[in-house]
Amino acid sequence: LTRAVNAVVLTILLSSCGNQPIAQTNTREPEPAKTAQVTPAAPADAAAVQQRRDAIEAHEPEMLVHWTFDSPYVFGVYEYDRSGNSVDGRTVWNGQRSAGGLYWKPGEGLHGGAGYIPDSSRGCMTARDTMELPASWTLSMWYKPSADKPDSVGSLNIAYFTNPNDGTIRFTLGQRGRWGVNVYNEEGAQVGGTGMSNPVRQVGQWHHLAVVVDNNQMHMFVNGVKSERPGTISAPITGPVRLGIAGIKGAPHHKPGGHYDELRLIGRALSDDEIAVLADKDSEVY
Repeated sequence: LTRAVNAVVLTILLSSCGNQPIAQTNTREPEPAKTAQVTPAAPADAAAVQQRRDAIEAHEPEMLVHWTFDSPYVFGVYEYDRSGNSVDGRTVWNGQRSAGGLYWKPGEGLHGGAGYIPDSSRGCMTARDTMELPASWTLSMWYKPSADKPDSVGSLNIAYFTNPNDGTIRFTLGQRGRWGVNVYNEEGAQVGGTGMSNPVRQVGQWHHLAVVVDNNQMHMFVNGVKSERPGTISAPITGPVRLGIAGIKGAPHHKPGGHYDELRLIGRALSDDEIAVLADKDSEVY
C-alpha cells in the first residue's frame, strides 16, 4: 500500500511539472538566492565605515588608560588596564558595610560587563600606580546612575585625579544639579572649571561623559553634546596624579552609585567628531 501511495504522489508531481525537467524545481534554487542577498556594502557605506574606523584607530596609540570592566567574576581586587600601560584599577573597601565597595556586573555593561557601586557603598576604585598627564588629554567614560541624588548631598565625583602623597584633589568630573568639571592646583585652590545642564541626568540610563583638555582650554561633553563655553585653566595639572572613580576615598556618604563602563584616558585632545564616535554606543570602538 505504501509503495502504491508513493507511486501516485510521484505521478502527480511529474504531471504538475509539465515538460520542465525536475532539476528546474526549487530543490537547489535557495542557495543562489541566499548568496545574492549577502551583498558587499555600497562604496559610500564602505567609505563611511572606513572613515569611522580611522577616527577610532587614530587615538589608540595615545591611550594612557583603558578600563573595560569585563571581568567574568563579580568580586575581585583589580581592574586590569587594557592600554598596555599597567595603570590597573584597585577596589577600595573604605569603611564598607554589607553592600561592599566597587564590584563587577558581568553582562550588564554596554558590551560585556560593567563596574558597579551600590548606593549605600563607601568604597571606590583608584589606580594602583600614578601617572603624569600631558598638556592635552581626553577622558571618556560611560555612567548609568542607579538613583537620583538631591543637590543637598553635595557634589557627586564620578571620576577624579588626586595627588598621591596627600590626597589633594586636582580634578573632578561630577554632578551637582548639573554636570561639571573642576581643576585645582597643588594647594587645592580651584584654577578652572566648566559645566552644562543638558542633557539632564536620568536614572537607569547610560550617559557618555567626556572631558577634553587642550593646554589651557577645557570642554565637557555629555552624550556627544558639547558645553557651550570652554573652561579656562590658569594652572595645568602637573606632577604625578592618581586616577579614581565612584567617589573620592574617605568621603563618607553620597557615592555616585550605578554602573561604570569603558573608561578611557587618551593622551591628546580629541576632536568633536572623535568624541561623537565614542558617544555612539554602537560604534566599532566598542
